[in-house]
Amino acid sequence: MLTLAFHAVHKSFGDHIVLQDVSFHLHKGEKAALVGANGAGKSTILKIALGACERDSGDILLAPHCEIGYLPQVVASHEKQTVEQLIRESQRELVALEKRLQALAATLQHLPASAAEAVLAEYGELLERFERRGGYEIEHRTAYVLQGLGLAHLPKDRRIATLSGGEKTRVGLAALLISSPDLLLLDEPSNHLDLTAIRWLESYLKSFQGALLFSSHDRRFVNEIATKIIEIDEHSHSVTVYPGNYDQYLSQKRKERAEWEERYERQQREIKQLKQRIKEKAYRVAHQRSPRDNDKFAPHFFEERVQATISRNIKAAEQALERILAAPVPKPPDPLQFRADFVPEELSSDSVLTVSGLCKTLDDGRPLLRDISFSLEANSRILIQGANGSGKTTLLNILAGKTVPDAGSVTLSPQVTIGYFEQEFSPADPAETLLDAFRKDLVGYREDHIALLLSYGLFRYEELQRKIGSVSPGQYRKLLLARLLASKANLLLIDEPTNHLSLDILEELESALDRFPGPIIVVSHDRWFRERFRGTVWQLADGMLQTG
Repeated sequence: MLTLAFHAVHKSFGDHIVLQDVSFHLHKGEKAALVGANGAGKSTILKIALGACERDSGDILLAPHCEIGYLPQVVASHEKQTVEQLIRESQRELVALEKRLQALAATLQHLPASAAEAVLAEYGELLERFERRGGYEIEHRTAYVLQGLGLAHLPKDRRIATLSGGEKTRVGLAALLISSPDLLLLDEPSNHLDLTAIRWLESYLKSFQGALLFSSHDRRFVNEIATKIIEIDEHSHSVTVYPGNYDQYLSQKRKERAEWEERYERQQREIKQLKQRIKEKAYRVAHQRSPRDNDKFAPHFFEERVQATISRNIKAAEQALERILAAPVPKPPDPLQFRADFVPEELSSDSVLTVSGLCKTLDDGRPLLRDISFSLEANSRILIQGANGSGKTTLLNILAGKTVPDAGSVTLSPQVTIGYFEQEFSPADPAETLLDAFRKDLVGYREDHIALLLSYGLFRYEELQRKIGSVSPGQYRKLLLARLLASKANLLLIDEPTNHLSLDILEELESALDRFPGPIIVVSHDRWFRERFRGTVWQLADGMLQTG
């Protein structure tokens, strides 16, 4: 059954084209992953499908009575609600359906058979929708989802405002899954989820009976769930649909690229050969003519026949060249190539950072960090693991000087400069351009800063004057990455480096971090990243940091 279809959809923001002639369809039970560069339009497609963003032209088709559930990259905070209020709100539509069914059943008991046809029709339609969305299992599903996402321990009267970033995301996701819509739209659903929650979500989504359209930076997550890939081309702004998972998509893309390059090179060789042939034959025509002599009529007659043949060959070659140039094979575009080379200031000491007796308590009185102490050396490479809400981000914030501990101290050695790639961010000035935001605190000339930013391969020149308020979270995250590269920091604190970044950037970033010569502390839930991390793994649990 068709759930969602896009037909020739166009969308621009001002003079910036995002989507052009986009068409695809999604049936019940299909799981489609949107892939493409940051800013290519993945979130825009999800918002258009939801109805939260108007398209400029084209058609959107939805199945009748299709209920949509949407998880944005930045989850609405619901600051004033409690956990229980948000969960109950997610059940509201199914509860309303159940009450309507009960009312119709009561009405049918008092209607004669001759008058019951319309009521029976409505009852049958609503019952099918109620059963399709798992209405009879709502209480069981609520408990199952809360347990699976690691939320069962949360007091139901806890205000959303008191939760960590990861807990807020999980509660929002739980509410969405509990509502059991016909169509799930998920924008980076694995952001802020720990490994246990990600694995549970994969299992849940694979068995989800409705249609799923999602974007994710998590390569393993996409590979496990997707039954087809919808790629948004950042140059043509159109989409191509590939059957299968992410690995199959990559294999097909490599094959297509190789074939495209071969067709282009073959055509360029043919164009060169035709031009050379035309040039050579034109030269022969120009240099083999001689003045007409009546005494040499026969030789001239045969010579003119040769010249006519050459002219016909030139004409044929010119026509062949015209046909090629009328519909040439376009040159395969050179993608932005992210080049991440950290150039840190030199460290003068083997000892970089010393932490003694750090403690931090949450606003509700719960201890988050308890008596944490450690030392960081110049060659230290640390990956901190821990469940959501265990305090990983808080610890990094304290090390970076953004959060004050309740007790304990952080001592930096002389000449240490911290570069902090934060997980949570909010642009300070939406009216600022990408270039101006990059240049903040940088010493030097504007032209040098432009050259430096372009050298990273994260943005094109024409994008540098875009306003911060008009870019996607992924594009803003790329700006923060560029600022980190330009900072010359010699101690890196990296919180979820793969969040919001498109798949085409991640491998180079991982290689750059691997090449970084100074100390690093990283927090990451990305399985691909964790499996390839070369360093020491620390565990943060129950407020204690295990460094052994």
